[in-house]
Amino acid sequence: ESCFIERNTSEQKVTTSPHLRFEANPIDNFVIYEGFVVAFNKEQRVPNYTIHRITPEQLQENNGVRAKRSNYFRVDERLREYSAQRSDYYKSGYDRGHYVPAGDFVYSQELKDETFTYTNVSPQLKELNRYGWKYLEAAIRKKVLICNCPAYVVTGSLFEADHKTIGENQVGIPNQLYKIAFYPDSMKMYAFRMNNSTEEYSGSLQNYQLTVDELEVLSQEDFFEKLEDADENRLESEIQMIN
Repeated sequence: ESCFIERNTSEQKVTTSPHLRFEANPIDNFVIYEGFVVAFNKEQRVPNYTIHRITPEQLQENNGVRAKRSNYFRVDERLREYSAQRSDYYKSGYDRGHYVPAGDFVYSQELKDETFTYTNVSPQLKELNRYGWKYLEAAIRKKVLICNCPAYVVTGSLFEADHKTIGENQVGIPNQLYKIAFYPDSMKMYAFRMNNSTEEYSGSLQNYQLTVDELEVLSQEDFFEKLEDADENRLESEIQMIN
């Protein structure tokens, strides 16, 4: 299932995306990729948030072939004037931390490579990116495989007034990052928030859970608006344990 394309004069205009199945925001609010969409913050030069769908098929090898991790980050030419650059991260002390993980695309080299764009990363300290964040991504994938069902994942940035920047382009460093994972087949929803700091991962994802309602207040966003009101109100107001 891919984005639907329609001709609009001489341009190709994307009119919908499978990743936005439960979102009401106009598609023009997003930078569209095949494997995900990005609500991009041009001022901070990082995502406000990303949304992507994970299916069990994405996590399977393609006839025994696994997509390789490239580690080559590129600038999206559509946003070049707003994009971070390699030089901004060089010797900054920060990782280029993915929002949509490369590990969610085992079966497709093209889609895995697509995640290595500066519109899909922000400065993240290794204590977050290589530990707690990595374990959270793995837990979401594991649940997709166990239930053999898709998940819709929102990943976003939270900035405080005194946040810092890196590089000549003053790339914003999020104070915190968050994820929401929704499994429509089982009607389960999980929300997490982690500090972008040097603190050690506690060893339990439960310590980082909160309600979607709480996250929406912090992010000033409204997610999953296309759910039935009763379902949205219930799912976003409760905490369900993922592990």
